[in-house]
Amino acid sequence: MAITLRDTEKVIVEAKFNKSIYIFPILVWLFFGLLGLICLALPPGARFVFWLMEGFAPLFMLEAWIHVRTVKYIATNQRVYIEKGLISKSKNEIPLNKINDVSLRQGIIQRFCGTGTVLILTGNDTPTLISGIDKPDFFREKLSALITSRG
Repeated sequence: MAITLRDTEKVIVEAKFNKSIYIFPILVWLFFGLLGLICLALPPGARFVFWLMEGFAPLFMLEAWIHVRTVKYIATNQRVYIEKGLISKSKNEIPLNKINDVSLRQGIIQRFCGTGTVLILTGNDTPTLISGIDKPDFFREKLSALITSRG
């Protein structure tokens, strides 16, 4: 996945995903693992169901890994470029002059982990969400500075 830059366009900031995106899949895996150990006291037929769930838990980790590898958020001096997808692709560009506001949403756990969601508001009713990124305040500040300098 690569962005094709236009003439006089340069990448200002690219959002990287925070490692906390892997916390939920790991917790699910540990939960089912502990549940599987507890279920050793159950009859063999019941144990199989829990071990089967333990086998599916790594799929959550795989999904998170694929998400990190197949989603790009890039801010250039002319636009915000969003690309998503492994098999089917979605590419979206937001020109900087169409952006009305950039805001940040962080819960207490997200602040602790250093992650958050940046909301890009245009004339559209629905904001564009950039979720799970590392150093979201840095990304928001860079994007706000770009908008201000173009405005």
